[in-house]
Amino acid sequence: MAEIVGGYALSHSSFMVSRPDLVTEDVAARCYAAYERVRGELAELRPDALILIGTDHFNTFSYDAMPQWCVGRGDSYEGWADNIPMYKVPGAPLLSADIISSLLRQGFEPSFSDAMRLDHSFMSPLHFVVPEMNIPVVPIFQNCITRPMLSLRRALALGNALREAVASSHVDARVVIIGSGGLSHWLGGPEHGRVSSEFDREFLDRFVAGDEEWLTGFTDDDIERLAGNGGHEIRNWLTVRGCLPSGPVEVLYYETIPSWFVGAGVARLQR
Repeated sequence: MAEIVGGYALSHSSFMVSRPDLVTEDVAARCYAAYERVRGELAELRPDALILIGTDHFNTFSYDAMPQWCVGRGDSYEGWADNIPMYKVPGAPLLSADIISSLLRQGFEPSFSDAMRLDHSFMSPLHFVVPEMNIPVVPIFQNCITRPMLSLRRALALGNALREAVASSHVDARVVIIGSGGLSHWLGGPEHGRVSSEFDREFLDRFVAGDEEWLTGFTDDDIERLAGNGGHEIRNWLTVRGCLPSGPVEVLYYETIPSWFVGAGVARLQR
């Protein structure tokens, strides 16, 4: 039987990887140190697999086919090199198959793919926390990019379902779940590059407290007004929170980094 041994929610930005020159050395050092801390803690947790909740920026999915969720079921996955090195990461197909079957039994209807390519939403955090690309992953795409999108409450519920899916798996594995996205950021338009520390800090406080009513109480219009069009990626944080609702949560790092177009946060969730 598989078990979830820990979780993390963290921000991504392809510029964290490709353009360290856009920020001062001390800003880069603080951010990289937070991700290095996660890398060290993963080594201590010794996971056999990672469930990685991310989105896509019209690389793998577009308007010809845009699922709300898609679970990768492949033996391995390649990236897009969208400001990220061209990585290849191993998959965990047996665990993926069990997760898909369990989600279906629980009333979720994910798409699945044996050849899903992973953009920087997935590869940016892996670049920092698993640079060797040697831990098998179950990548789960969650639509955070274009309307219509699933509700925040549904994103949280996916986490609850993933906890059950892992617990019922036939695979003997230690699993860490990671959500990649947000926090606030505005991309394109007149407010391009804006970040809201006010929203982010309130979100992080409520995230730690497990205030589900507040966390899921926003409409899509609310999110874009308060956290920007990139703020829809908080769904991936909520999925991790739903997966680990009871254990202690700690924010390891937060900083507004407009030059990287992100409110950069890292949080640890324990069982």
